[in-house]
Amino acid sequence: MRTSKLSKRGKLMSLLSLVLVGALSFCLVSCGKSDVKVIRNALNDELELIKKLDQPALEAMLGTAINNADLKAYGIDRVEFNKAWMGGFDYSVDKVEIDGDSAKASITITCKKLADIKARFDISFKAFATGNEVARMPEAEVTAKTRSLMMEAIAGTSTTTTNITLTYVKVDNTWRPGPGTDAELLRAFVGNMQ
Repeated sequence: MRTSKLSKRGKLMSLLSLVLVGALSFCLVSCGKSDVKVIRNALNDELELIKKLDQPALEAMLGTAINNADLKAYGIDRVEFNKAWMGGFDYSVDKVEIDGDSAKASITITCKKLADIKARFDISFKAFATGNEVARMPEAEVTAKTRSLMMEAIAGTSTTTTNITLTYVKVDNTWRPGPGTDAELLRAFVGNMQ
């Protein structure tokens, strides 16, 4: 019985590790005025929505790999999770350089890394899971405690600052995210997930 209750933790962390997979591409940047200005404005527009904790922007940015029902099974609301995770988010678009049909945007991202949240959650959940009381707890209480530990882990995680470089390529007068963009964004928002 205890093993099935505690297996939720492993499944929860697997679900959370999917949050960003395949979802981290900023919108296409149309060529228009100055290419530098167009790319800078598009990045500022996207990142400003995240900073304002705009839920549709958070959904687009953080992905929908975890559906609301999956999180609710663990007592976690996706809106609450996204807002807690991105609380304290900040950014600056430091420089945009154009070289023909390629561009590089240097960005500073400050946020709570998912890997740091996971590490904090792992410590608190292990302490809970090895305690004597968990064996006597009903499933609903284990779920509530798991939710509480996750939200405490998010709240207790400090923001860190990461400098990233996003590449863009111009195809048919449209700037599109280039190779490595997802990896750079994952590094900024997730960190080193183990």
